[in-house]
Amino acid sequence: MARRHLIERLPDQATRWAVYRLLSGRSFDPRFTTVLAICQALEVSPTELAQFSGLLEYTERGQLAHTLRLRAAVQRALGLEEETRELGTQRIEEMIGVLERRSGVATAPARSRRRAAQ
Repeated sequence: MARRHLIERLPDQATRWAVYRLLSGRSFDPRFTTVLAICQALEVSPTELAQFSGLLEYTERGQLAHTLRLRAAVQRALGLEEETRELGTQRIEEMIGVLERRSGVATAPARSRRRAAQ
C-alpha cells in the first residue's frame, strides 16, 4: 500500500499527522491509539503488525484467530451471573471431553484435573 493510501484511510487529521511523522522519521514512539489506527487502515491486528515488523515471531493466523475467539468467549462468560457461568463451564467441560474422546486424546476427567491442580 502506498503511503498516500494509508494516510487517506486514517480516521482523523490528528492521526494522519502522527502517522506522517512516523513515516517521515520525525517520531519514533507512537501512541497506542496511533498504532491501532494504522492497524485498522491496513486491516491487520496489532499482533500481525508486530509480526510483520519483526518484533514478534510469526504465528499461524488460524491458530491466532481461534485463540482470540476463545478469549473473547471466556470474557463474555465471565460477565454472566455465577449460576449461569457454572452451567456454561460444565457444558464446555463436557464438550471438550467428547472432542477428546473423538480425537483419541486420553485425559483425566475435568473435575479430576481441577482437583489435581489445587
